[in-house]
Amino acid sequence: MKKIIILLLFPIFAFGQQEQWTTLNVVGKLDTNWSLAMEGEQRYSWENDYIRYFHYDAGLVRTINKNLKLGFFYREIYEIKRGERVVEIRPHTDAFITHGKHWKWRVRLEYQQKEIDEDLWRFRIRPTYELRKLKQADPFIQTELNFTKYGFTRNRFNTGLTFHWGKITIQPAFLLESLNKGDSWKHVTAVWINNKISF
Repeated sequence: MKKIIILLLFPIFAFGQQEQWTTLNVVGKLDTNWSLAMEGEQRYSWENDYIRYFHYDAGLVRTINKNLKLGFFYREIYEIKRGERVVEIRPHTDAFITHGKHWKWRVRLEYQQKEIDEDLWRFRIRPTYELRKLKQADPFIQTELNFTKYGFTRNRFNTGLTFHWGKITIQPAFLLESLNKGDSWKHVTAVWINNKISF
C-alpha cells in the first residue's frame, strides 16, 4: 500500500504544484430512478495567490440500468481571464457508463456560452480505471479528452486514491492539464481534492 501511495504522489514532486483544486459533490436520491446532483469547485493559483476559478453545477440524473445513467445539468462559471473576472454558462448532458469491474466512462456534450470569447459546442470523454483490490483505498488513473470544432483542445491526466467512509468519498489526486493554444501547448499542474457526499 505504501509503495502505491508513493508511486501516485511522485508526479507532485516531479512536476510541482501550480494550483489547488477543491471539489464538493452532493448527490441525493429522489426515487428509485432519479437523483439530484450538485457540485461546487474552486481553483486556487499559488503563483498569483488568488482563487482564479469557481463553478457551481446542478442537475438531475436518471438511472437507465446498472451500467448506464444519464444526467442533465446547468453550470455557471466565474473565472479570471485577461485580468478580469468573467462569467460563462454551460448547460450539459452527460452519460455515466460502467464497463466491467474496473472501468467507468463519463461522456459529456456541452454548450459554452462565453462572455468574452466565441460560444462553442464541446464534446468530452473521460475514462477512469480503478484498481479495486485494496480495502483501505482504491488507486485510480483517469484521462479527459476534450474536442470542439477546432479539434483536440484539452486533456487532463489525473491519478490518485479513492477513500470511502460510508456515504462520504474523498479522492486526493495529482492532475496535469494540457491546453492546446494553437501553436503550442500550455501545461498546468494541480493537487485536486474531490469530495462526495451521498444520501
